[in-house]
Amino acid sequence: KEGDLKMKKVFSLLITLAMLISTMAVPVSASDDATAWDGTTIDTEWEGTGTETDPYLISSAAELAGLSEKVWNAVDNKTNTVDATMTGNVVASKTWQVAGNSVYNVYKDTYFKLTADIDLDEKEWQPIGRSGARFSGKFDGDGHVIKNVSINKPYIGIGLFGATGITAEIKNLGLENFKANVYSSPYGSGHVLDVTEFGNSMNINYIWGSGAMVGIVGGGEFKDSYVKNATFVNSTTYSGEAGFGGFAGNFIMADDYSEHTAKFTNCYTMNVTATVADQAAGFA
Repeated sequence: KEGDLKMKKVFSLLITLAMLISTMAVPVSASDDATAWDGTTIDTEWEGTGTETDPYLISSAAELAGLSEKVWNAVDNKTNTVDATMTGNVVASKTWQVAGNSVYNVYKDTYFKLTADIDLDEKEWQPIGRSGARFSGKFDGDGHVIKNVSINKPYIGIGLFGATGITAEIKNLGLENFKANVYSSPYGSGHVLDVTEFGNSMNINYIWGSGAMVGIVGGGEFKDSYVKNATFVNSTTYSGEAGFGGFAGNFIMADDYSEHTAKFTNCYTMNVTATVADQAAGFA
């Protein structure tokens, strides 16, 4: 009887364990869980107030596209005027200029947090930030993944983030399946592109930086983030002026030369392919 009692206890314990295991959540990959973007919908009505304790919450591809739109249009560099709705979110650089135009830091001291995996579905992506209006906020991926980023239009800075400022922070973010058709050629000759930058259309014959996570690094801190499966294809003859990197592209001076600093901690890349002539690297 004592043996039967022990067997019953063991059997009961096994049943309990089986029930617990059956109710445990099975991790779902980002690829299966993310909702695909339609390529056009933009949402700038984020939850939160943008503070460290109450960050803006980005929960969809449309809201991420909204962030890109807000940063891109925060300032008219041609007239050096700030969008009225962005007053307080845009800070002019102290001294540094590009082609006679001031550089602006957008969303300095403003916090964002990703609350879901994002699938951009290989729709044309406009990078978050540009040379004249650089993302300078704090972006916490919170362990989520942004996937299927595709860029086929010419930008001076190519990446999920086009350009970052000295106060930018990007952390806890995964980026998977990035593709960019990189248009560039040497300064002063070659293929000339019509690119909108600094509030007007510019004819350029170069791209300053191409990186899956960030194209132009004007400073900032990058932590605990990765890039997996990135492909850069150069569609024109290229000869050594821009920078290509799996994670970060080119490092361009920020507000002034003394503040040109960027820090990378526990960031890495996997499976990066670059069909370019030179100055390409697996990370930066």
